[in-house]
Amino acid sequence: MLKPKKWCKLSTTMGGSYRCKTQLPDENVKYVMNLLEKLSTEDYIRLEDETGMKHEYYDGWVVAMAGVTEEHDLIASVIRNRLWNCLREKGCRIYSSDIRVSVPECNKFVYPDATIICGESQRQTLPRGAYALTNPVAIVEVLSEGTEKYDLEDKYNCYRALPSFQEYLIVSSQKIQAEVRKKSADGKWKTKTFQQLEHIVELLGCPLSLKEIYEDVKL
Repeated sequence: MLKPKKWCKLSTTMGGSYRCKTQLPDENVKYVMNLLEKLSTEDYIRLEDETGMKHEYYDGWVVAMAGVTEEHDLIASVIRNRLWNCLREKGCRIYSSDIRVSVPECNKFVYPDATIICGESQRQTLPRGAYALTNPVAIVEVLSEGTEKYDLEDKYNCYRALPSFQEYLIVSSQKIQAEVRKKSADGKWKTKTFQQLEHIVELLGCPLSLKEIYEDVKL
């Protein structure tokens, strides 16, 4: 996969020259275009419509989502399928990575591997008939090579700004490991790490064993 060396955007305060930085928010995604200026939300939605590709939006920066590995896709699919019935009994629904989530505090639009909403979904209306969910209770991200820091730190810090957000499940696609982060009653976040196939993780009270998660995955 091609990896850009720089992010560049036009600086109106520097005589129209480019300001560039070498560190991407996620080193495993592909820069889609040489931006001459910061993209508006409307331009971002138009880009998705015209290319038929999913992109994540970072306060004006737009990147195409990297294609996932077979292991990544298997893990995400198993998690969604195994949690479906349990979550429905609790009045919750789990969505795939085709659903866009808005994080207004960070001015981001992202596509988590799984998004869980309990009760009525709340939407941010976007141009051209598009929308993004704004009230996830829990989110699942599957880590791939190059995305660990982004999912564990950058995305997590933004997700915590969502008032509805309570639990975060992060699963590795390269080794047997899952991490659950939960918001306690005092507002502090607690983390538990699981590394054995017999370990059971819980998301919103729904149990899921690592053996189930990794059953068809070759590591």
